[in-house]
Amino acid sequence: MRQATASATRGLALAATLLGSAAAQAQTAAADNTSAYRSVYETSQTIFDQCGDVARSDLYRRVVREKVDPCPFTEVEKADFQTWAAARGVRFAGDSAQAASQGPVPGAPDAVRHCTALAADVNMREARRRLDRYGRGEADVDEVIQEACRPAQP
Repeated sequence: MRQATASATRGLALAATLLGSAAAQAQTAAADNTSAYRSVYETSQTIFDQCGDVARSDLYRRVVREKVDPCPFTEVEKADFQTWAAARGVRFAGDSAQAASQGPVPGAPDAVRHCTALAADVNMREARRRLDRYGRGEADVDEVIQEACRPAQP
Protein backbone atom coordinates (compact mmCIF):
# COMPACT_ATOMS: atom_id res chain seq x y z
CA MET A 1 0.00 0.00 0.00
CA ARG A 2 2.85 2.37 0.84
CA GLN A 3 4.31 1.81 -2.64
CA ALA A 4 0.94 2.57 -4.28
CA THR A 5 0.68 5.85 -2.33
CA ALA A 6 4.23 6.78 -3.34
CA SER A 7 3.37 5.99 -6.97
CA ALA A 8 0.27 8.20 -6.86
CA THR A 9 2.26 10.99 -5.21
CA ARG A 10 4.92 10.79 -7.93
CA GLY A 11 2.18 10.89 -10.53
CA LEU A 12 0.70 14.05 -9.06
CA ALA A 13 4.15 15.62 -8.92
CA LEU A 14 4.61 14.78 -12.59
CA ALA A 15 1.24 16.35 -13.31
CA ALA A 16 2.51 19.61 -11.84
CA THR A 17 5.48 19.54 -14.21
CA LEU A 18 3.12 18.93 -17.09
CA LEU A 19 1.63 22.34 -16.46
CA GLY A 20 5.07 23.86 -16.80
CA SER A 21 5.76 25.03 -13.25
CA ALA A 22 9.02 23.09 -13.11
CA ALA A 23 9.87 24.35 -16.59
CA ALA A 24 9.40 27.94 -15.48
CA GLN A 25 11.64 27.45 -12.45
CA ALA A 26 14.34 25.80 -14.53
CA GLN A 27 14.12 28.51 -17.18
CA THR A 28 14.44 31.26 -14.60
CA ALA A 29 17.48 29.55 -13.09
CA ALA A 30 19.19 28.66 -16.36
CA ALA A 31 17.55 29.46 -19.69
CA ASP A 32 20.67 28.42 -21.58
CA ASN A 33 19.40 24.89 -22.27
CA THR A 34 16.25 22.97 -23.01
CA SER A 35 16.39 20.49 -20.12
CA ALA A 36 13.09 21.66 -18.61
CA TYR A 37 11.35 21.11 -21.95
CA ARG A 38 12.95 17.70 -22.33
CA SER A 39 11.67 16.83 -18.87
CA VAL A 40 8.04 17.77 -19.57
CA TYR A 41 8.24 16.10 -22.98
CA GLU A 42 9.31 12.86 -21.26
CA THR A 43 6.64 13.30 -18.57
CA SER A 44 3.91 13.11 -21.20
CA GLN A 45 4.52 9.37 -21.44
CA THR A 46 3.83 8.82 -17.73
CA ILE A 47 0.94 11.25 -17.54
CA PHE A 48 -0.94 10.33 -20.70
CA ASP A 49 0.38 7.28 -22.58
CA GLN A 50 0.59 4.98 -19.59
CA CYS A 51 -3.00 5.84 -18.72
CA GLY A 52 -4.23 5.08 -22.23
CA ASP A 53 -4.61 8.72 -23.35
CA VAL A 54 -2.38 8.46 -26.40
CA ALA A 55 -4.02 11.21 -28.46
CA ARG A 56 -3.50 13.82 -25.73
CA SER A 57 0.05 12.63 -25.23
CA ASP A 58 0.88 13.14 -28.89
CA LEU A 59 -0.82 16.52 -28.85
CA TYR A 60 1.03 17.63 -25.71
CA ARG A 61 4.39 16.66 -27.18
CA ARG A 62 3.55 18.76 -30.24
CA VAL A 63 2.80 21.71 -27.94
CA VAL A 64 6.15 21.29 -26.17
CA ARG A 65 8.00 21.22 -29.51
CA GLU A 66 6.18 24.37 -30.65
CA LYS A 67 6.76 26.15 -27.35
CA VAL A 68 10.55 25.84 -27.66
CA ASP A 69 10.78 27.78 -30.95
CA PRO A 70 10.11 31.31 -29.61
CA CYS A 71 12.24 30.76 -26.48
CA PRO A 72 15.55 32.62 -26.09
CA PHE A 73 17.64 29.50 -26.69
CA THR A 74 20.41 29.50 -29.26
CA GLU A 75 19.57 28.15 -32.69
CA VAL A 76 21.89 25.21 -31.95
CA GLU A 77 19.99 24.42 -28.73
CA LYS A 78 16.64 24.67 -30.52
CA ALA A 79 17.82 22.42 -33.35
CA ASP A 80 19.29 19.94 -30.87
CA PHE A 81 16.01 19.85 -28.95
CA GLN A 82 13.94 19.32 -32.10
CA THR A 83 16.27 16.50 -33.24
CA TRP A 84 16.07 14.90 -29.80
CA ALA A 85 12.26 15.28 -29.70
CA ALA A 86 11.89 13.74 -33.17
CA ALA A 87 13.92 10.71 -32.10
CA ARG A 88 11.94 10.38 -28.87
CA GLY A 89 8.73 10.77 -30.86
CA VAL A 90 9.59 7.74 -32.97
CA ARG A 91 10.10 5.66 -29.83
CA PHE A 92 6.98 7.08 -28.19
CA ALA A 93 4.90 6.22 -31.28
CA GLY A 94 5.66 2.55 -30.77
CA ASP A 95 5.02 2.79 -27.05
CA SER A 96 1.78 4.70 -27.70
CA ALA A 97 0.47 2.02 -30.04
CA GLN A 98 1.13 -0.58 -27.38
CA ALA A 99 -0.55 1.55 -24.67
CA ALA A 100 -3.60 2.14 -26.88
CA SER A 101 -4.03 -1.59 -27.39
CA GLN A 102 -4.14 -2.13 -23.62
CA GLY A 103 -7.22 -0.01 -22.99
CA PRO A 104 -8.00 3.12 -20.99
CA VAL A 105 -6.26 2.14 -17.73
CA PRO A 106 -3.74 -0.59 -18.48
CA GLY A 107 -1.44 -2.27 -16.05
CA ALA A 108 -1.09 -3.43 -12.52
CA PRO A 109 -3.02 -2.06 -9.53
CA ASP A 110 -0.35 0.58 -8.89
CA ALA A 111 -0.75 1.85 -12.44
CA VAL A 112 -4.52 1.94 -12.06
CA ARG A 113 -4.19 3.95 -8.83
CA HIS A 114 -1.72 6.29 -10.52
CA CYS A 115 -4.08 6.93 -13.44
CA THR A 116 -7.10 7.28 -11.16
CA ALA A 117 -5.27 9.85 -9.02
CA LEU A 118 -4.27 11.82 -12.12
CA ALA A 119 -7.83 11.73 -13.47
CA ALA A 120 -9.15 13.11 -10.17
CA ASP A 121 -6.53 15.86 -9.82
CA VAL A 122 -7.94 19.34 -10.44
CA ASN A 123 -4.71 20.53 -12.07
CA MET A 124 -4.74 17.64 -14.50
CA ARG A 125 -8.38 18.28 -15.39
CA GLU A 126 -7.44 21.88 -16.17
CA ALA A 127 -4.41 20.77 -18.18
CA ARG A 128 -6.61 18.43 -20.23
CA ARG A 129 -9.18 21.18 -20.79
CA ARG A 130 -6.51 23.57 -22.11
CA LEU A 131 -4.96 20.85 -24.25
CA ASP A 132 -8.35 19.95 -25.71
CA ARG A 133 -8.96 23.63 -26.52
CA TYR A 134 -5.63 23.68 -28.33
CA GLY A 135 -6.53 20.51 -30.23
CA ARG A 136 -9.76 22.14 -31.42
CA GLY A 137 -7.89 25.27 -32.55
CA GLU A 138 -9.41 27.40 -29.79
CA ALA A 139 -6.14 28.07 -27.91
CA ASP A 140 -2.46 28.47 -28.67
CA VAL A 141 0.58 26.85 -27.09
CA ASP A 142 0.87 29.65 -24.53
CA GLU A 143 -2.49 28.68 -23.06
CA VAL A 144 -1.37 25.07 -22.68
CA ILE A 145 2.07 25.93 -21.26
CA GLN A 146 1.47 29.34 -19.74
CA GLU A 147 4.90 30.10 -18.34
CA ALA A 148 6.95 32.36 -20.56
CA CYS A 149 10.54 31.62 -21.46
CA ARG A 150 12.82 33.93 -19.57
CA PRO A 151 16.53 34.58 -19.98
CA ALA A 152 18.74 33.35 -17.13
CA GLN A 153 19.07 35.76 -14.22
CA PRO A 154 22.67 36.73 -13.35
